[in-house]
Amino acid sequence: MITLKPFLYGPGASDERQGTATDFETAVACYCATLLAFGKGVAQDGSSHGLDLDQALQRLERRVSTKPRGDVIAKVNLQILAQVERWGESVAEDSKAKADEIKQLMIALGRKAESIGSRDAAYRKTLNELMGGLEHTATLNDLPQIRSSLSRYMDALKKCVGQMVSDNQQLVSQLSAQVTAYERKLKSAEDIAFQDELTGIANRRCVERQIQWNIRHSENFCVVMFDLNRFKPVNDCYGHRTGDDLLRQFARELRNHTRAEDLVGRWGGDEFVVVMMCGMSEARSYVGHIQQWVVGKYFLKLEDGGEVRVFIDAAVGVAEWQRGMSASKVVQAADEKMYSSKQAAQTKR
Repeated sequence: MITLKPFLYGPGASDERQGTATDFETAVACYCATLLAFGKGVAQDGSSHGLDLDQALQRLERRVSTKPRGDVIAKVNLQILAQVERWGESVAEDSKAKADEIKQLMIALGRKAESIGSRDAAYRKTLNELMGGLEHTATLNDLPQIRSSLSRYMDALKKCVGQMVSDNQQLVSQLSAQVTAYERKLKSAEDIAFQDELTGIANRRCVERQIQWNIRHSENFCVVMFDLNRFKPVNDCYGHRTGDDLLRQFARELRNHTRAEDLVGRWGGDEFVVVMMCGMSEARSYVGHIQQWVVGKYFLKLEDGGEVRVFIDAAVGVAEWQRGMSASKVVQAADEKMYSSKQAAQTKR
């Protein structure tokens, strides 16, 4: 049975008068969930700006959930946009695309929420008019006239209620589709922002973000740095395109021979990094396995269309994060061990 009470008395009425929840509440729940999910997502970058935005969005979400009205959502939406704009200005340029997508999502959801309140107010007005007409019918004394009036008003009521149900179902479907579409856009923008353009693996910023996240959550992990030996002669002898081909192949081998839970990234130039989710002894064992696959002969494409075979190995440094260590310290420790490995290899030659 469809109750008219929520539309007649509005969402601020008592539980008894309000009746069952409307699709307006579903849309509000969707809006609130989006706020919390976005706040949690930006907080994972470890920056103070991301954490501040997360806390601000949590406060605004509580305000919306406490007073789920169209006018409240409209005001909160303006505050959200201001918060997101401040956050967007504080982050690096490569994250700006993500902030812009979020702003567009908030604008769209805010407009949808406002339209719900406006449309439901119009329905309440129509229903009140119909209910007034029915009350007037009750005062009539002529039976044929009463029947005619009742039939007319009941047909109008059925039509109005049917339109409300149809509109609400359509609106919730539109909101769901819109959120899904923006999620895809955000995922695409994030992939671009955190991906190394040449090799397709994680870039330095993505690796730094993962290390910061691990530290905040006190995860046990190691940082493994790889530096290609004899990369410069490849560039000098065969050209930068051939050197790029080597970097792409090495990145592919490194990614293919690490575990799913480990993050593989390019640190810069011919340096690569793996964030391994384990302790030192386990990391060393896995590094030995990785080296068996990534060290060896590579067939590289030449600029003239030919092919050349080169032998490539890498200096490796492994450092385990200890409580109290910052992200820069654990990376520095791995880098120093890698440098020592490189120096030792050059001395042997």
